[in-house]
Amino acid sequence: ILLAIHTWIWRTVRWIWTRCRPQNPRQPRYQAPHRIRRLLRTTGTIYLLFGLFPWVNGCSEVTALTASTHNCRFDEDSNVETCSLSQSIQLSLRPINETSCLRITTPLNGSYMLRLTTLQLKFKCNFKYGYHTRDFATTVESVHRCDMASNSYCQGYQCEKVSTSDDLPEFSLLARRAPGYSHCTRACGCATCGCFLCSPGCNFWRLYALPKTNNIYLIGRCPTWTITASVILEVSGKTSLIQLVAAKPVHVGNEIFTLQAISTPQVPILYQPMVIKVGTNEAITTAASDPQQPAPGSLGVFQCRSEDDARRFQCTFPHETCSCSPSDFHTKCTCNYRNPMDLWH
Repeated sequence: ILLAIHTWIWRTVRWIWTRCRPQNPRQPRYQAPHRIRRLLRTTGTIYLLFGLFPWVNGCSEVTALTASTHNCRFDEDSNVETCSLSQSIQLSLRPINETSCLRITTPLNGSYMLRLTTLQLKFKCNFKYGYHTRDFATTVESVHRCDMASNSYCQGYQCEKVSTSDDLPEFSLLARRAPGYSHCTRACGCATCGCFLCSPGCNFWRLYALPKTNNIYLIGRCPTWTITASVILEVSGKTSLIQLVAAKPVHVGNEIFTLQAISTPQVPILYQPMVIKVGTNEAITTAASDPQQPAPGSLGVFQCRSEDDARRFQCTFPHETCSCSPSDFHTKCTCNYRNPMDLWH
């Protein structure tokens, strides 16, 4: 089409020039040298092509970097050298739903237009395991014992030697099996407190956790993300949908497309901890405690080493989660923590 238009314009200009220039029969007709005529034709063609390019392109401008490589191989048996030419073009894609165009010219296939339209970006989390957790509720059990009571740790100085991990017979079986902390503080004696002796008695109390739901949660982070770009490719009137992943080449005909990098803004939600409800496809990103570093008042203070431990409720929580005030017969505790179930309500 370009050649036909060029020929028509050249003949029209030549006809006008022949009819309009003054005729002098005594003066011989001037014939331009062959090189000049060829130069004029070339100049007209270049002008026409550059004038038509903006009309046939009609796409968003892109920044492209081009590099070429030649690979040759010589076959001594047949005395034939075979060479191949590879051309690499690096360009920046336009934002989502905008089209980037690039005109490619090859010796064999001529010139054709390449169009790329980015539909969407998919982010896949490269998950790093942190810990499992459960929904729980804290409670406290208090037992008063008199000094020198039989089968009791309230004899002598045993109360002062009680550690938080002791399994004491004063507590119920439920409190002893649940994850928690044991304590003993001195309490009142004498008849007013139900004791025969007036020596100080003991208040045995245990802070422990009980399951609130049967849900099990997995908490971790996404330190890196795999980004996939869904792109509509149009070459020579043929349209196809390709999925581009960084550093993974995609072959389409004679072309190879490779996504080198994607520039994305810093989105804080991508780097927050992720809470996954085990057994479902539900996940929520939110602030949570780090593994083995539970922070009172945050989500994830109740940490389990594995899913099996979480299922058996064999987990731990920091004593600092609760502030307790024991008295002679009772202990009052105020606790500060968050349960994952609150995220789904």
